[in-house]
Amino acid sequence: MEVSSCCKMARFSDLLVLACSAIVSLFVIVFFVVCSSVAHAQEQLPSDNNVINSTDGSGGAGVNNSTPSEEILSRYDEIPQYEELPESGLQISPLRFYATVKPGDTWHGVVKVKNFSRKQQKVRILAEDFVVSDDTENITFYPSDQARHLKVPDIADWVTFSQTEVALAPGELRAIPFSLTVPYNAPTGGYYGAIFASIKTVAKYGDSSSGAQAHVAINTRVGALLIFAVHGAENAHVDGIVRAFLPLKKVFFISPARFRFAIKNSGNIHFRGSGTIYISRAGKTVAELPLPMEVNYPKKVRTYEQEWPFGLLQIGPYTATVHYESMSGLVKLEATDTFWVIPWLAIVLLLYSIILIIVVYRYVKSRYTIRIIRRKDKRHREIRKSRDVTKKVI
Repeated sequence: MEVSSCCKMARFSDLLVLACSAIVSLFVIVFFVVCSSVAHAQEQLPSDNNVINSTDGSGGAGVNNSTPSEEILSRYDEIPQYEELPESGLQISPLRFYATVKPGDTWHGVVKVKNFSRKQQKVRILAEDFVVSDDTENITFYPSDQARHLKVPDIADWVTFSQTEVALAPGELRAIPFSLTVPYNAPTGGYYGAIFASIKTVAKYGDSSSGAQAHVAINTRVGALLIFAVHGAENAHVDGIVRAFLPLKKVFFISPARFRFAIKNSGNIHFRGSGTIYISRAGKTVAELPLPMEVNYPKKVRTYEQEWPFGLLQIGPYTATVHYESMSGLVKLEATDTFWVIPWLAIVLLLYSIILIIVVYRYVKSRYTIRIIRRKDKRHREIRKSRDVTKKVI
């Protein structure tokens, strides 16, 4: 009886430990999966910052279709439903013009505008100045008025067009020449503006059958940035400093590992640059994260963010090193920081393995103990039996 009860208790305790470990492991897995899914969904939310149509500096074309779907309905919540959507697609190329000029120079360029709608559009061509925020996240455009001259260096008045209004047939592409004349007294520095092609369309909404119908005027603009450096009487100073480089966490439990690199242009002229973040362990590079080519404006901070999707078995300490260089080679920056990677799933599997080893060890030990007890009990019975036989013989 004692052996049987001992065996049952050992088996029950082993099963209980195994069941508890399985429940805890399942709970931890579900918890982290849900947390990671929620975090990923929040990161995918669209940004409210609307600047120019594209930030691609390769000179390719960008399409801006102003069909008022979610964007327009979000601005006009009282509109129940659009009956007729405006057809107003415009394309402009290239998206950026880069140039280095001197006071008194005249620079010539050509901007191309294409009508993507199915009807003729009257397109207006104009130039505006722009200024970037301190963190380079937003661009503010200033039209040609008196207030503009008090806020940003003027470049829009330097631009003249061969024509300021064009009528584009459906699908027509038109090349519009323009020139930019730098004043003789322009000081050294960066000058920034944009060439816009704009059209005005009207959207109808409401019920036409009942006569309750209204119209909404929609202005559609696509633009090409003007990024000019003027080398005047003052010396041009090109330099940058690292404001921050760090992993967003010191220990990453969930992939990917995220990094932030902030650089400040401490000079008086903008520069373009790119770089790479190297992830290494024990002196061996395991990943390279490229930083795209971007414009760094004078006295402004440009922030780059990159992520590294690490694997389940990539546990341990790592070193992140960023190398940044401008196109001219005048600005070269480097920074280093360390972090740890401990994947949560690996921790769960490790704990589960430890618990399983303990359970197996206890099970084997209990079975061995029971076998020893049974052997001893059998030997005692045999001795007792032999004693009883001896007593009967005597």
